Amino acid sequence: PPLEPLTPRELEVLQLLAAGHTNRQIADSLVVTERTVKFHVSSILAKLGAGNRTEAVALANQRGLVKPA
Repeated sequence: PPLEPLTPRELEVLQLLAAGHTNRQIADSLVVTERTVKFHVSSILAKLGAGNRTEAVALANQRGLVKPA
């Protein structure tokens, strides 16, 4: 499990990451700025101990944090 639990918003961002969305697409979908999305992605990476987005999604899948597409 993550060292620190993901927030509901981070889980939303993670789900969209897992679906292959770009930061811009995530920002548009959640009606936030790209900068806010980048902040959430950085937080997700840190909490999951992932080095990049792909690894974060793989770890999230292994831990059951995202719903299958």
